[in-house]
Amino acid sequence: MSEHECWLHDPYGNRLALLDTTHGFGYARVVNSVGWWGIELPGDFDDSLLKIDGIVEFWRKPQGGALALQISGTLRVITESTDAQGVDKILIEGPDVNELLERRIVAYAAASSQADKTDQADDMLKAIARENLGSSATAARNLTALGFTVHPDLAAGPSVTRGFAWREVSRVYREIVDASAGLGTDLYWEIVPVSPTSFELRTYTGQPGVDRSYGSGSNPVLFGLLWGNLADPKLTRDYSQEITTIYAGGQGEEASRLIVEVSDATRLNRSPWNRREAFADARNERDTDGVTAIANARLNDGKPRLRFSGKLLDTPQAVYGKDWNFGDRVTVEYRGRQLDGLVNAVTVKVDGEGNETVEARFEVEDAIA
Repeated sequence: MSEHECWLHDPYGNRLALLDTTHGFGYARVVNSVGWWGIELPGDFDDSLLKIDGIVEFWRKPQGGALALQISGTLRVITESTDAQGVDKILIEGPDVNELLERRIVAYAAASSQADKTDQADDMLKAIARENLGSSATAARNLTALGFTVHPDLAAGPSVTRGFAWREVSRVYREIVDASAGLGTDLYWEIVPVSPTSFELRTYTGQPGVDRSYGSGSNPVLFGLLWGNLADPKLTRDYSQEITTIYAGGQGEEASRLIVEVSDATRLNRSPWNRREAFADARNERDTDGVTAIANARLNDGKPRLRFSGKLLDTPQAVYGKDWNFGDRVTVEYRGRQLDGLVNAVTVKVDGEGNETVEARFEVEDAIA
């Protein structure tokens, strides 16, 4: 049985109380996004300790494992209620510290060095953080004194060019992550709680956790119905938006316009009906090679998709927090296929009796050749 500790701090990280008497609590973590937490306290809890942006830490020790910090969040919602039996309760909730990015926009003018960048994608994420809430931000926006830092640049992502003056930092992050993936590098970020008074923005490529995939990872973990650690599997092969032939238009007008046609013969010949056409605008390309490259990229985007989703379960043979964790790359076996993917979301719930439920989400989407 797992053990848990929940600690309440003030907004400056000073420890106030161990929340060891609750009606239950839970927290969720999501890759490249903001998680959420909640604790149901008894109605006689000293609410003078509940400060907006108070820091709450959740620690967990799995059976056979070590006590480790799972999530750190800020207090943003307080709800007082009384149930039908007359029992008073106080529910406190809030986002995890990844939400700090959602509190900022890129507050710089277009064409400035802070709002127009060409850089490795991972280093661009870090530069935006430094300039809008870190050490390079103006005094009113700078969180360095509260313990926020940015990990050193790694130059691990592809080079991208972006302009994002006066836009929300979180939206810009999503676009940069998507651009990196489109160039062949999966990119991840997280604000890591190093201590109650120290938070560091970090970036990762490949996966934010450990590669535990079968056949290539360290201490691989295999999930499947056979082992009782997979639930609600769903595998979809989707050909509904497939494109097998592209006409790309380059420069020129009317009959003189440069047109390049490309097709995927293997996919086109899967069915006598399977010629599925689309047009790609390549007017900014100056030669046939450039237009052909645009056409081939659009053709690649038109491949049918394979999608898999399922829930990964915490079992004695595959213990969450010991054998696998949030952000790890693992392997799922289903109906004769082995699929590698991320543990991209985890929800932990503990009721008032201390009974724990762990539910992890595993999703894969890939092209069908």
